[in-house]
Amino acid sequence: MGASGFIIAVTGMPGSGKSTVARMLSERLRCPLISMGDAVRREVVRRGLPLTVENVERIAMELRRERGRAAVAYLVRDLVREHLSRGARCVIVDGLRALDEAEVLREAAEGLCIVAVHASPSRRLERLLARGRKDDIKSPEDLRVRDEANLSFGIGEVIALADYMIVNEWGLEELASQVNRVVGELVSGSWKSCGRG
Repeated sequence: MGASGFIIAVTGMPGSGKSTVARMLSERLRCPLISMGDAVRREVVRRGLPLTVENVERIAMELRRERGRAAVAYLVRDLVREHLSRGARCVIVDGLRALDEAEVLREAAEGLCIVAVHASPSRRLERLLARGRKDDIKSPEDLRVRDEANLSFGIGEVIALADYMIVNEWGLEELASQVNRVVGELVSGSWKSCGRG
């Protein structure tokens, strides 16, 4: 068993709004937030490569070839443990993509709750084109490449087995309402009886 406290891992396809949900959870629960995507981007920079969609996905795949499907979880696990050992009651991990990653994270804490965020491909494309991050998609073809990479990592299984599903199609007010409902269940502890916790 891991350190005292639990992990809330947020998953979803690119542009679904998972980082927004992760930030909301972090703010409402007053828990530290760790981004798995940032860990991959740091690795891209560490290897001296420009931050592009292609390089981020290529390095993510290389990491998984080198260390298995849980490779990115290994990059953030020690940071999770550090937060929990300092007394955090939970840690939000943004960007879970594989069940193998979930198992590595589960070893670092007393429990793991998975929150999936869903949005339609057209809504995701719209958001990603507007976001303007340096390594973001620039076209529908880029989104297809990112989606295929995520599916190859096993994100479909993670979404299918999530403890909670948030549908992010109707704006921030509706999103906040769904996040608040999940927060209520997380605070009460009732999520442990309904999922893989």
